[in-house]
Amino acid sequence: MGVGPEVRVGLCVERSLELVVSVLGILKAGGVYVPLDASYPLERLSWMKREAGVALLVAQEKLADEVASGGELVVCVDTEWASIARQPQSNPSPSVGGGHLAYVMFTSGSTGQPKGVGVPHRAVSRLVLGTDFAHFGPEEVWLQLAPISFDASTLEVWGALLHGAKLVVYPAGTPSLEELGRTLEASGITSLWLTAALFEQMQARQPQALA
Repeated sequence: MGVGPEVRVGLCVERSLELVVSVLGILKAGGVYVPLDASYPLERLSWMKREAGVALLVAQEKLADEVASGGELVVCVDTEWASIARQPQSNPSPSVGGGHLAYVMFTSGSTGQPKGVGVPHRAVSRLVLGTDFAHFGPEEVWLQLAPISFDASTLEVWGALLHGAKLVVYPAGTPSLEELGRTLEASGITSLWLTAALFEQMQARQPQALA
């Protein structure tokens, strides 16, 4: 499909196993993933794809029509497994270095037009490797709760995978405090990222889940 260094691949997949598989597949091919939120207006999504130079879109089938504008090749990661399975199973040869882009994430655009920010591989490594601002290691259990279009997902996903830790992907949708608390306890979550407001709510109403 022509994915290689600096090739931008639009990604519109809800939190799921398919999301993690898609991110890994794009990066292992040397490409750059560009998260796209299906809740955005089509006009805004079309602008973001043009701005980022997206020529290929990886999406769930139910979201593909909402984000595709007709010009790009679309791969439905949840329904095209037969086609995907015919691809080589061997790992591709490394074709990127630390300076190559890993992803392009757009700002919220609250003060104007959204801006695409390119993040190289070395920045992801710097965030989660050789640092002590959080506990990292194979014994940790991380919760993946942030949308992939939000930069906190970088910490969640790579804080786990680059250390051989377990990553628990919360299903699509916004959990209630009770649902989140049950997940933290049932899955044995040891590391997670929460906004200050959500942390305060959890501390007030689900303190046992944070113990």
